[in-house]
This record gives sequence, C-alpha cells and structure tokens, in this order.
Amino acid sequence: LEKGADWGQSRHVLHDHQHWVWTIAFSPDGTNLASGSVDATVKLWDTASGACLFTLQPQGPYAGMNITNATGITDAQRQALQALGAVDHGWR
Repeated sequence: LEKGADWGQSRHVLHDHQHWVWTIAFSPDGTNLASGSVDATVKLWDTASGACLFTLQPQGPYAGMNITNATGITDAQRQALQALGAVDHGWR
C-alpha cells in the first residue's frame, strides 16, 4: 500500500466473509480497507495487521434469513426479500 509497493507480494489474506467479495475500497491514507460481500456484510480491515476491525450487517426485517434454496417464490419476491436483508448464496 506504500507508494511504489510491489504488487506481486501479498501482505495479508483476509478470511472473514462467508461468501464472495464483490467490492473493496481503501481509505485515503491506506490504513484501512473496506470490503463488501455477497454475504450481505461490509467489513473494515486494518491494512497493517490484517485484522477485521468492524462488521456492518443488514438490519432489515429478514436480516440473515437464508433463502438460497427457497422454492415457490418469484424472482421479484426473491429480490424484495434480499433488499430487506435476506441472503441468497445461489448463483443464477
């Protein structure tokens, strides 16, 4: 993360998300990294130690409800449930 750093070397491997990470962003000073995952969490990491500092979780009425193998619901209903905090680990 230092200017001119060798991008061929890994500093840390961050293992805390329960599913794929879709986005990351560094703080302006490079000391923190935020990651967003399909597991419906955003995590804040310390780039020096690799420690997870904080986890943001959904706070909807269906927060954390796993609808991965749910049947009998339409795609629109599935999307609405996800918007309200439900989690779908399936790839469609």
